[in-house]
Amino acid sequence: MIYGAYFSPTENTKKVVRYFSGASKEIDLMDPIKAMSFNEDDILYIGVPSFGGRAPLLAVERLKSFKGNNTKAIIIASYGNRACEDTLIELADLLKSLGFIVIAGLEVVMPHSIFTNIAAYRPDSLDRKELALFKERINSKLEEAINSEAMIPGNHPYKERNPKGPVPVLTSSCTGCKRCVSVCPSRAIDCESLACDATKCIHCMACVYNCSFGGREVEKGLLDNMLKGLGSAFATRKPNRLFI
Repeated sequence: MIYGAYFSPTENTKKVVRYFSGASKEIDLMDPIKAMSFNEDDILYIGVPSFGGRAPLLAVERLKSFKGNNTKAIIIASYGNRACEDTLIELADLLKSLGFIVIAGLEVVMPHSIFTNIAAYRPDSLDRKELALFKERINSKLEEAINSEAMIPGNHPYKERNPKGPVPVLTSSCTGCKRCVSVCPSRAIDCESLACDATKCIHCMACVYNCSFGGREVEKGLLDNMLKGLGSAFATRKPNRLFI
């Protein structure tokens, strides 16, 4: 069976996983999951966004309930045109420790989850052509039953996690529909007051993205200050990186 698993607060990573996998069964890591075992003839496509150069900690903890049996895995990290850093190698190391064989990996540029105007039109036509060709290479490797591990670059130890980040706040447009409560993967939003617990918030922007009324936002002043510090990192078009 082909599985597609994703941690995708703003649905970009999910789109990439769906494109590559055509999965017969999907696993949404935004929700708590039960332990799962995979067979040797199964195939797992799995994607996460890069959070400050690392795999989201909540996704990592949920993936620890997976158990492979020399199961082939294709790993995907999406990032918003800044840097992917150690996200992919962290995901590769984790899956190997859980019994999977990582046969391919991708770092894919997608729209930034916080600065939504950054890489807003990626993947563009150049990206789509490149990714389509790489999809063919992955499919050929699977069809030929080649189980060689992909060489995934990265650092050991990984880049240190930065727990700081913008916490979205309520706006006057909030209708009290509580959609934000249901989509928050860390259950950081109180069901009654709709206040967000900053100690639980993982800054994933799921609440902002999923609100149809503009009921949550990151304060503009905070965004402006963040962009001043990071602006140069977004200045040039960053590449997709493909490993097989």
